[in-house]
Amino acid sequence: MFKYLVFAALFALCVAEKANFENYKVFRILPTNYEQNELLHQIAQLSDG
Repeated sequence: MFKYLVFAALFALCVAEKANFENYKVFRILPTNYEQNELLHQIAQLSDG
């Protein structure tokens, strides 16, 4: 049974597709006060989905 589990895990790793992040943008934002920090936190919560 353990052999089948190991085989299934290795098979899943082999056929898994790599994530493609072409044409994505990364923004580096440094909040300078509490309000900015809270706003960024709220934006992050909205985008988790």
